[in-house]
Amino acid sequence: MKTTILTTLFLLFTTTLVLAQRPSLHIKTTMGTNITNYVFKNDVAKERFETGIHGGIGFRMYYRHLLTEIDFHFIRSKVSWLQSETDLNQQNDFLFNSFDIPITAGYIISKNPFGRHSVYGGINSRFLMKGFNDVVEVGNTNPTRRGFKPGQAGLNTAQFMLRLGTQVDVAYFNFDVNYNLGLNKVIRNNERVQSHQLMFAVSVIF
Repeated sequence: MKTTILTTLFLLFTTTLVLAQRPSLHIKTTMGTNITNYVFKNDVAKERFETGIHGGIGFRMYYRHLLTEIDFHFIRSKVSWLQSETDLNQQNDFLFNSFDIPITAGYIISKNPFGRHSVYGGINSRFLMKGFNDVVEVGNTNPTRRGFKPGQAGLNTAQFMLRLGTQVDVAYFNFDVNYNLGLNKVIRNNERVQSHQLMFAVSVIF
């Protein structure tokens, strides 16, 4: 009888311990805005800062003070500039639809009853899906929009970025700020054009 009671207590204790250490999974629905820094290594186009929007869904897993996350985000971004030396009469506006799959891992640096604060890093894989070109004649308010495939325009359809960020959970909401450093060129030719992006996002956690 005594052995049975001790065995039962041991099993209950072990089960409780295992369940307490079990990883927890969160689902995030995200909306946010971003600022993209386009760096042109030539004498024609100058460095540009452009704004955009993004949204999607993510899956985040916690285990003690560790976390890992994978997201699937739709990105709408743009870039525009005056070709000051090659064409003084045209402004080129480009819109890009892309799909991001960032995979990150991080550490929870603080946790309390109100929420948690964590830092993380990882790799963001970006795939350009569709591009749109608005050619605006200076003084003309009616631009002409043309769609094109990024690959046919000489762009790298797959871009990779180093992502570093921090996020705060408050109740069922998540606030995230991250910076994406471009690792490869946007254009396939010899011109070195890179894009770096600062992203702000608010998510609902399930």
